[in-house]
This record gives sequence, structure tokens and C-alpha cells, in this order.
Amino acid sequence: MISINDFNFSKNEVELIFWIKYWSLQKTIQDYRVDKISSLIRSKENALKKENEIKTLKSQWLNEWHSKTADLLKIENELGSSNLENDIDELNFSAGKLTAITTECMTFNPFYPLADKDKRFDGLKLDNKAFLKNLASILPKNHSEMLKGRKAFENAIKKISKDISKSNNLLLWTSVTALIAVIIAPVLAGHIGTALFSLHGAAATSAGLAFLGGGAIAAGGFGMAGGTFAIMVGGSIIGYSFGNSTYKASVRNLSNEEILISCAKLISFLTIHKKPKVGIIRDFCKSSRLLQMDLEESADEYYLLHSKSKLEKKRSEDLKRKPAILVSFRRYIRKMER
Repeated sequence: MISINDFNFSKNEVELIFWIKYWSLQKTIQDYRVDKISSLIRSKENALKKENEIKTLKSQWLNEWHSKTADLLKIENELGSSNLENDIDELNFSAGKLTAITTECMTFNPFYPLADKDKRFDGLKLDNKAFLKNLASILPKNHSEMLKGRKAFENAIKKISKDISKSNNLLLWTSVTALIAVIIAPVLAGHIGTALFSLHGAAATSAGLAFLGGGAIAAGGFGMAGGTFAIMVGGSIIGYSFGNSTYKASVRNLSNEEILISCAKLISFLTIHKKPKVGIIRDFCKSSRLLQMDLEESADEYYLLHSKSKLEKKRSEDLKRKPAILVSFRRYIRKMER
């Protein structure tokens, strides 16, 4: 079985995830080669030029991501790539925690905008197979398992979005990168250049967690014991039934995109976690159902207290979207192999 603590991450564990993502992506960029079709339609010289241009742009993104995320999360300890595997072994994580760490890393989707109205990295794509292969050299999950988990994550986003759009056409994201970009947008809004570095405290931590991958919430202010720094990998939804009123309000205030990506990460988690899973799925259903019920109650109150002419369009749509995502999520995991 798993524990809610498997989704609660200390500062050191968040730093570990940061370095796993950083070194795996750096190696992926270093090994990048233009695809065979591009090399066939271009001369060898032009193909090499294009390859170097893409590498340079990807490296620029990685360096800026490293600088901004490390600053916002106050990451102080540098973990070398050659020692990460040993560091993980020595920490003796539970099976659930290892699955959560792996899920958070393998669902990373880089090359989103790093500044307001930033178009520099548009069109850059992650080589999933190469990235997951580099992750597998660090984490105790094999490449094929990670491919399944990554595919489940992407399919869940598509399936839940499509499921909702059948009835009310509320959600439409063209890609995982587009979804992350929407999550990042409020963090970047109004900040130009190095202005993000002026953020402090909870605001800086929340921004850093958004840069780290989206869907996580900072633990500060929830009175959580055990040195918990952040709740990640969809743990905010799983912990809903145990949280205090402040915590529950924070989860209800997550954006539609954050709830969707959290649900997709939980589906990815279930895909790679060892059997039996029926008890885990039951717990996931219970917590998400409680969150859905509270969201529905908020919707009832909103509509009862506002006349039709005074309903805010965005607020009204949000009240429909969040419960709909959770309904689709439960429908999805009830059908999973267990």
C-alpha cells in the first residue's frame, strides 16, 4: 500500500527531483540529433547547422530554467550527475515514494515559455524516448515502464479533455506543453527579465514549483508535520480528505489546468506502481469524490447567490470544469488494470 506521505516532499527531496530533471535533460540535449527525414532533405552541412541551432536553443532554455527555478526554490546543494543513483539508494525511499519521484520526473515537459509573452522556444520538442532512457539510468525503473507511464500521462490529458468537451466544449489544449504554459502564465504575468527574482516566501516557492513541473502546491501555512515542503504528483487531491480547512481551500482554488495535470500524474503513478492497485484506486476515488462534492457545493452557492445576468463567465465555467475533470478521472481509473 501507499501512504499520503509518499506525495509529501521535503526540501531535500524537491532538490533531488530538480537535479534528476536537470541532468537527464542536459544529457538528452547533448545527444540530440536531427531526425532522419530532416537529414535526408537537407545537405549534411545544413543538417548539422540545424542540429546545432536546436541544441543551442534547448541549452539556453535549460540554463534559464535552472537559474530561475533554483533561485525561486532556494536550491543550495548541487547534486552531481554521477552520484544521483547512489544518493537515491542511500535515502532508502519507500516503494510509493520512489514511484512518486519517478512519476514527477518522467512527466516533465520542458521548453515552455520562461518569460511573459516569450516566443523564443516555440516549436522545441522533447525527445521522450531519449529523456526517459537517461532517467532510467538514474531511477530504479526500467525504460519500458517509464515509456508506459509517460504514455499514460499524455493519454490521460487527451482522454479527460475529450471526455469533457463531448458535452460542453469547455476544455481544449493542443499539447502537454500548451497545458503547462497555461499553468506558468500567471507566474510570468507582469514579470519581465529578472523580475521573478524579486519574489519571496510563499510566492517564490509557488512560482518555483510551477517551473518545476506544475500541479504541486507549497506546504507552508497548512501546519503539516515532518518537514513537508511541497505536495506533488497529484498528492494535493489524494490528501484532500485529510487536510484542514486552509489546505482544502487551497486545493479547491487550484486552476482547471493544475487539477487536470494532477489527475494525469496520478494515472501515470498508477500505471507504473506495482500490483495490487485496487485499494489505491479506491482511496484515489474517495478523495477525488470528496473534492468534487465540495466543488459542486461551491457551485450551488454561487448560482443561488447570483442572478443569471450577474454571473461571471470565467467563474461560471470554472465551476463546471473542475468537478467534470474529477468525474472523468474517477471514470478513467476505475477501468485501469489492477
